Amino acid sequence: MATPILEAVRKKYPSAHITYMLKKYVKSVYSGSDAVDSFIETAPKSTVSLFSRHAKEFIANVRAIRKGRFDMALLLSNTFQSALEAFAAGVPERIGYQRDGRSGLLTAGPYPKRHSLGYHPESMIDYYNRLGNCLDIPNISRTMKLYTSDEDEQEAVDFFRQVNIGPDMRMIGLNPGAAFGGSKFWPAEYFAKVGDYFAKDKRIAVIVFSGPGEIGIAQRISSMMEHPCYISSGTVLSLGGLKAVIRRCSLLITNDTGPRHFASAFGVPSVVLVGATDPRWTENDDRRQIVLFKKTVCGPCHLRTCPYNHQCMKMIKPADVISASNRLLEQTK
Repeated sequence: MATPILEAVRKKYPSAHITYMLKKYVKSVYSGSDAVDSFIETAPKSTVSLFSRHAKEFIANVRAIRKGRFDMALLLSNTFQSALEAFAAGVPERIGYQRDGRSGLLTAGPYPKRHSLGYHPESMIDYYNRLGNCLDIPNISRTMKLYTSDEDEQEAVDFFRQVNIGPDMRMIGLNPGAAFGGSKFWPAEYFAKVGDYFAKDKRIAVIVFSGPGEIGIAQRISSMMEHPCYISSGTVLSLGGLKAVIRRCSLLITNDTGPRHFASAFGVPSVVLVGATDPRWTENDDRRQIVLFKKTVCGPCHLRTCPYNHQCMKMIKPADVISASNRLLEQTK
Protein backbone atom coordinates (compact mmCIF):
# COMPACT_ATOMS: atom_id res chain seq x y z
CA MET A 1 0.00 0.00 0.00
CA ALA A 2 3.07 2.25 0.12
CA THR A 3 3.89 1.69 -3.54
CA PRO A 4 1.96 4.77 -4.82
CA ILE A 5 4.06 7.16 -2.70
CA LEU A 6 7.26 5.23 -3.53
CA GLU A 7 6.55 5.47 -7.27
CA ALA A 8 5.78 9.19 -6.85
CA VAL A 9 9.09 9.79 -5.08
CA ARG A 10 10.97 8.22 -8.00
CA LYS A 11 9.12 10.46 -10.48
CA LYS A 12 9.87 13.53 -8.34
CA TYR A 13 13.57 12.66 -8.08
CA PRO A 14 14.37 10.68 -11.26
CA SER A 15 18.16 10.99 -10.92
CA ALA A 16 18.38 10.46 -7.14
CA HIS A 17 19.86 7.35 -5.59
CA ILE A 18 16.96 5.87 -3.60
CA THR A 19 17.52 3.27 -0.91
CA TYR A 20 14.87 1.29 0.94
CA MET A 21 15.62 0.26 4.51
CA LEU A 22 13.56 -2.78 5.48
CA LYS A 23 13.56 -6.21 7.05
CA LYS A 24 15.42 -8.86 5.06
CA TYR A 25 12.37 -11.00 4.27
CA VAL A 26 10.48 -8.00 2.83
CA LYS A 27 13.21 -7.16 0.32
CA SER A 28 11.90 -9.40 -2.47
CA VAL A 29 8.51 -7.63 -2.37
CA TYR A 30 10.22 -4.79 -4.27
CA SER A 31 12.19 -6.96 -6.69
CA GLY A 32 11.87 -5.88 -10.31
CA SER A 33 11.03 -2.26 -9.45
CA ASP A 34 13.03 0.64 -10.89
CA ALA A 35 11.77 2.94 -8.12
CA VAL A 36 14.62 1.74 -5.86
CA ASP A 37 18.38 1.61 -6.45
CA SER A 38 19.63 -0.23 -3.37
CA PHE A 39 18.58 -1.73 -0.06
CA ILE A 40 19.64 -1.65 3.56
CA GLU A 41 18.53 -4.62 5.62
CA THR A 42 17.64 -3.67 9.18
CA ALA A 43 19.67 -5.36 11.90
CA PRO A 44 18.34 -8.82 12.80
CA LYS A 45 16.77 -9.51 16.16
CA SER A 46 19.19 -10.62 18.84
CA THR A 47 18.60 -13.29 21.47
CA VAL A 48 20.37 -11.38 24.24
CA SER A 49 18.62 -9.31 26.92
CA LEU A 50 15.91 -6.84 25.91
CA PHE A 51 18.02 -3.74 26.54
CA SER A 52 21.12 -5.15 24.84
CA ARG A 53 19.05 -6.33 21.90
CA HIS A 54 17.53 -2.91 21.22
CA ALA A 55 20.87 -1.16 21.74
CA LYS A 56 22.63 -3.50 19.33
CA GLU A 57 19.94 -3.11 16.66
CA PHE A 58 19.87 0.66 17.09
CA ILE A 59 23.63 1.07 16.74
CA ALA A 60 23.80 -1.20 13.69
CA ASN A 61 20.95 0.63 11.95
CA VAL A 62 22.39 4.07 12.70
CA ARG A 63 25.76 3.03 11.29
CA ALA A 64 24.13 1.70 8.11
CA ILE A 65 22.16 4.92 7.60
CA ARG A 66 25.17 7.12 8.32
CA LYS A 67 27.26 5.16 5.80
CA GLY A 68 24.73 6.04 3.08
CA ARG A 69 25.22 9.79 3.65
CA PHE A 70 21.58 10.44 2.78
CA ASP A 71 20.11 13.88 2.17
CA MET A 72 16.60 12.88 3.16
CA ALA A 73 14.82 10.14 5.10
CA LEU A 74 11.16 9.51 4.31
CA LEU A 75 9.79 7.51 7.24
CA LEU A 76 6.84 5.29 6.36
CA SER A 77 7.15 3.52 9.69
CA ASN A 78 5.40 5.22 12.59
CA THR A 79 7.84 4.00 15.22
CA PHE A 80 9.79 6.26 17.54
CA GLN A 81 12.88 4.15 16.84
CA SER A 82 12.86 4.83 13.09
CA ALA A 83 12.81 8.60 13.69
CA LEU A 84 15.51 8.36 16.35
CA GLU A 85 17.77 6.33 14.06
CA ALA A 86 17.50 8.86 11.22
CA PHE A 87 18.13 11.70 13.70
CA ALA A 88 21.14 9.97 15.28
CA ALA A 89 22.56 9.20 11.83
CA GLY A 90 22.57 12.91 10.99
CA VAL A 91 20.20 12.82 8.01
CA PRO A 92 19.45 16.53 7.30
CA GLU A 93 15.79 16.13 6.25
CA ARG A 94 13.62 13.70 8.19
CA ILE A 95 9.99 13.49 7.05
CA GLY A 96 7.38 11.38 8.76
CA TYR A 97 4.17 11.48 10.74
CA GLN A 98 4.33 13.59 13.86
CA ARG A 99 3.02 11.14 16.40
CA ASP A 100 4.08 8.88 19.27
CA GLY A 101 6.37 11.47 20.79
CA ARG A 102 8.76 11.77 17.86
CA SER A 103 7.91 15.25 16.51
CA GLY A 104 11.14 16.74 17.88
CA LEU A 105 13.15 14.23 15.85
CA LEU A 106 11.57 15.23 12.51
CA THR A 107 12.11 18.25 10.28
CA ALA A 108 8.68 18.01 8.62
CA GLY A 109 5.62 15.86 8.46
CA PRO A 110 1.83 15.84 8.81
CA TYR A 111 -0.23 15.00 11.86
CA PRO A 112 -2.45 11.92 11.62
CA LYS A 113 -6.22 12.32 11.62
CA ARG A 114 -7.57 11.71 15.09
CA HIS A 115 -10.84 11.48 16.95
CA SER A 116 -11.69 11.12 20.62
CA LEU A 117 -11.01 7.37 20.68
CA GLY A 118 -7.73 7.38 18.77
CA TYR A 119 -6.69 7.52 15.14
CA HIS A 120 -9.36 7.97 12.50
CA PRO A 121 -9.60 4.89 10.25
CA GLU A 122 -8.49 5.64 6.70
CA SER A 123 -6.87 3.78 3.86
CA MET A 124 -3.14 3.34 4.41
CA ILE A 125 -2.69 4.36 0.76
CA ASP A 126 -4.06 7.81 1.59
CA TYR A 127 -2.15 7.87 4.86
CA TYR A 128 1.17 7.28 3.11
CA ASN A 129 0.32 9.54 0.18
CA ARG A 130 -0.21 12.49 2.49
CA LEU A 131 3.53 12.47 3.16
CA GLY A 132 3.84 13.65 -0.45
CA ASN A 133 2.55 17.08 0.62
CA CYS A 134 5.87 17.64 2.39
CA LEU A 135 7.69 16.88 -0.87
CA ASP A 136 5.47 19.05 -3.08
CA ILE A 137 4.07 15.98 -4.81
CA PRO A 138 0.34 16.60 -5.44
CA ASN A 139 -2.34 14.18 -6.63
CA ILE A 140 -0.52 10.91 -6.04
CA SER A 141 -2.17 7.88 -7.64
CA ARG A 142 -3.98 5.36 -5.42
CA THR A 143 -3.04 2.47 -7.72
CA MET A 144 -0.73 -0.11 -6.18
CA LYS A 145 2.03 -1.54 -8.36
CA LEU A 146 4.43 -4.44 -7.96
CA TYR A 147 6.87 -6.12 -10.31
CA THR A 148 8.65 -9.43 -10.60
CA SER A 149 12.27 -10.20 -11.35
CA ASP A 150 13.64 -13.06 -13.45
CA GLU A 151 14.46 -14.86 -10.19
CA ASP A 152 10.87 -14.48 -8.98
CA GLU A 153 9.51 -15.90 -12.22
CA GLN A 154 11.92 -18.84 -12.09
CA GLU A 155 10.77 -19.62 -8.55
CA ALA A 156 7.21 -19.82 -9.82
CA VAL A 157 8.17 -22.08 -12.73
CA ASP A 158 10.10 -24.38 -10.40
CA PHE A 159 7.13 -24.57 -8.03
CA PHE A 160 4.68 -25.46 -10.80
CA ARG A 161 7.05 -28.13 -12.04
CA GLN A 162 7.56 -29.63 -8.58
CA VAL A 163 3.86 -29.92 -7.75
CA ASN A 164 2.95 -30.87 -11.33
CA ILE A 165 0.64 -28.01 -12.25
CA GLY A 166 0.28 -28.06 -16.01
CA PRO A 167 0.53 -24.94 -18.21
CA ASP A 168 -3.11 -25.25 -19.30
CA MET A 169 -4.56 -25.40 -15.80
CA ARG A 170 -6.44 -22.45 -14.35
CA MET A 171 -5.12 -21.56 -10.90
CA ILE A 172 -7.12 -20.40 -7.89
CA GLY A 173 -5.25 -19.50 -4.73
CA LEU A 174 -6.39 -19.90 -1.14
CA ASN A 175 -4.48 -17.86 1.44
CA PRO A 176 -5.59 -19.06 4.90
CA GLY A 177 -2.88 -17.55 7.11
CA ALA A 178 -2.02 -14.10 8.46
CA ALA A 179 1.08 -12.98 10.28
CA PHE A 180 -1.06 -10.63 12.42
CA GLY A 181 -2.61 -13.52 14.34
CA GLY A 182 -5.40 -16.06 14.52
CA SER A 183 -8.14 -13.44 14.79
CA LYS A 184 -7.78 -12.89 11.02
CA PHE A 185 -8.17 -16.59 10.16
CA TRP A 186 -11.26 -17.71 8.29
CA PRO A 187 -12.09 -21.28 9.46
CA ALA A 188 -10.06 -24.01 7.76
CA GLU A 189 -13.19 -26.08 7.10
CA TYR A 190 -14.70 -23.14 5.24
CA PHE A 191 -11.60 -22.82 3.05
CA ALA A 192 -11.83 -26.57 2.38
CA LYS A 193 -15.43 -26.29 1.19
CA VAL A 194 -14.58 -23.44 -1.16
CA GLY A 195 -11.49 -25.30 -2.37
CA ASP A 196 -13.54 -28.40 -3.16
CA TYR A 197 -16.07 -26.33 -5.09
CA PHE A 198 -13.34 -25.33 -7.55
CA ALA A 199 -11.08 -28.39 -7.36
CA LYS A 200 -13.83 -30.72 -8.62
CA ASP A 201 -13.06 -29.23 -12.03
CA LYS A 202 -9.95 -31.11 -13.22
CA ARG A 203 -8.90 -28.08 -15.28
CA ILE A 204 -8.49 -26.00 -12.11
CA ALA A 205 -5.54 -26.17 -9.75
CA VAL A 206 -6.37 -25.01 -6.22
CA ILE A 207 -3.21 -23.79 -4.50
CA VAL A 208 -3.15 -23.38 -0.72
CA PHE A 209 -0.53 -20.80 0.22
CA SER A 210 1.23 -21.09 3.56
CA GLY A 211 3.69 -18.65 5.04
CA PRO A 212 6.21 -19.31 7.81
CA GLY A 213 4.62 -21.38 10.56
CA GLU A 214 1.40 -21.89 8.58
CA ILE A 215 2.01 -25.30 7.01
CA GLY A 216 -0.29 -26.89 9.60
CA ILE A 217 -3.21 -24.75 8.45
CA ALA A 218 -2.60 -25.67 4.81
CA GLN A 219 -2.37 -29.37 5.64
CA ARG A 220 -5.63 -29.21 7.63
CA ILE A 221 -7.41 -27.68 4.66
CA SER A 222 -5.95 -30.29 2.33
CA SER A 223 -7.00 -33.15 4.64
CA MET A 224 -10.58 -31.83 4.76
CA MET A 225 -10.91 -31.57 0.99
CA GLU A 226 -12.37 -34.39 -1.07
CA HIS A 227 -10.47 -33.29 -4.16
CA PRO A 228 -6.68 -32.77 -4.47
CA CYS A 229 -5.06 -29.39 -3.97
CA TYR A 230 -1.50 -28.07 -4.07
CA ILE A 231 0.33 -26.65 -1.05
CA SER A 232 2.84 -23.89 -1.71
CA SER A 233 5.29 -24.85 1.02
CA GLY A 234 6.24 -28.07 -0.78
CA THR A 235 8.74 -25.60 -2.22
CA VAL A 236 9.78 -22.71 -0.02
CA LEU A 237 8.61 -19.62 -1.87
CA SER A 238 10.14 -16.25 -1.08
CA LEU A 239 7.78 -13.29 -1.15
CA GLY A 240 9.15 -12.64 -4.64
CA GLY A 241 8.24 -16.14 -5.76
CA LEU A 242 4.83 -15.80 -4.13
CA LYS A 243 4.26 -12.61 -6.13
CA ALA A 244 5.02 -14.46 -9.35
CA VAL A 245 2.64 -17.33 -8.52
CA ILE A 246 -0.21 -15.01 -7.49
CA ARG A 247 0.33 -12.98 -10.67
CA ARG A 248 -0.61 -16.09 -12.65
CA CYS A 249 -3.74 -16.90 -10.64
CA SER A 250 -7.24 -16.37 -11.99
CA LEU A 251 -8.52 -15.67 -8.47
CA LEU A 252 -7.21 -15.31 -4.92
CA ILE A 253 -9.36 -16.01 -1.85
CA THR A 254 -7.56 -14.59 1.14
CA ASN A 255 -7.66 -13.40 4.70
CA ASP A 256 -6.88 -9.72 5.25
CA THR A 257 -3.12 -10.01 4.89
CA GLY A 258 -0.20 -9.11 2.61
CA PRO A 259 -0.92 -11.34 -0.41
CA ARG A 260 -4.32 -9.64 -0.90
CA HIS A 261 -2.38 -6.55 -1.94
CA PHE A 262 -0.18 -8.62 -4.28
CA ALA A 263 -3.38 -9.56 -6.11
CA SER A 264 -4.51 -5.94 -6.41
CA ALA A 265 -1.08 -4.79 -7.58
CA PHE A 266 -1.16 -7.35 -10.42
CA GLY A 267 -4.84 -6.94 -11.32
CA VAL A 268 -5.77 -10.43 -10.08
CA PRO A 269 -9.40 -10.74 -8.90
CA SER A 270 -9.64 -11.41 -5.16
CA VAL A 271 -12.14 -12.12 -2.42
CA VAL A 272 -10.94 -10.76 0.93
CA LEU A 273 -12.27 -12.02 4.27
CA VAL A 274 -12.18 -9.36 6.97
CA GLY A 275 -13.29 -9.65 10.57
CA ALA A 276 -11.10 -8.47 13.44
CA THR A 277 -9.80 -5.33 11.75
CA ASP A 278 -11.54 -2.26 10.37
CA PRO A 279 -11.67 -2.62 6.55
CA ARG A 280 -11.29 1.12 6.12
CA TRP A 281 -7.55 0.83 6.88
CA THR A 282 -6.98 -1.37 3.81
CA GLU A 283 -9.53 0.13 1.40
CA ASN A 284 -8.34 0.67 -2.17
CA ASP A 285 -9.68 1.36 -5.65
CA ASP A 286 -9.46 -2.25 -6.85
CA ARG A 287 -12.67 -2.97 -8.73
CA ARG A 288 -11.64 -6.61 -9.06
CA GLN A 289 -11.65 -7.09 -5.30
CA ILE A 290 -14.67 -7.98 -3.15
CA VAL A 291 -14.28 -7.48 0.60
CA LEU A 292 -16.59 -9.59 2.76
CA PHE A 293 -17.09 -8.13 6.24
CA LYS A 294 -19.75 -8.85 8.85
CA LYS A 295 -20.17 -6.24 11.58
CA THR A 296 -20.42 -7.70 15.08
CA VAL A 297 -21.10 -6.19 18.50
CA CYS A 298 -17.53 -6.86 19.62
CA GLY A 299 -15.72 -5.77 16.48
CA PRO A 300 -13.68 -4.70 14.80
CA CYS A 301 -11.52 -5.35 17.86
CA HIS A 302 -8.01 -5.34 16.33
CA LEU A 303 -7.01 -8.09 18.78
CA ARG A 304 -4.56 -10.72 17.55
CA THR A 305 -6.44 -13.56 19.24
CA CYS A 306 -10.23 -13.69 19.55
CA PRO A 307 -11.31 -13.93 23.22
CA TYR A 308 -14.82 -15.08 22.27
CA ASN A 309 -16.09 -17.41 19.54
CA HIS A 310 -14.74 -15.70 16.39
CA GLN A 311 -18.20 -14.81 15.08
CA CYS A 312 -16.85 -12.04 12.82
CA MET A 313 -15.22 -14.69 10.61
CA LYS A 314 -17.68 -17.55 11.13
CA MET A 315 -20.54 -15.34 9.91
CA ILE A 316 -18.89 -15.22 6.47
CA LYS A 317 -20.12 -18.47 4.95
CA PRO A 318 -18.55 -20.54 2.14
CA ALA A 319 -21.62 -19.80 0.01
CA ASP A 320 -20.89 -16.07 0.33
CA VAL A 321 -17.34 -16.59 -0.88
CA ILE A 322 -18.34 -18.87 -3.75
CA SER A 323 -20.95 -16.36 -4.91
CA ALA A 324 -18.45 -13.47 -4.79
CA SER A 325 -15.83 -15.59 -6.55
CA ASN A 326 -18.15 -16.50 -9.39
CA ARG A 327 -19.12 -12.85 -9.89
CA LEU A 328 -15.47 -11.92 -10.27
CA LEU A 329 -14.70 -14.83 -12.57
CA GLU A 330 -17.66 -13.91 -14.77
CA GLN A 331 -16.35 -10.37 -15.08
CA THR A 332 -12.97 -11.59 -16.32
CA LYS A 333 -14.20 -14.06 -18.95
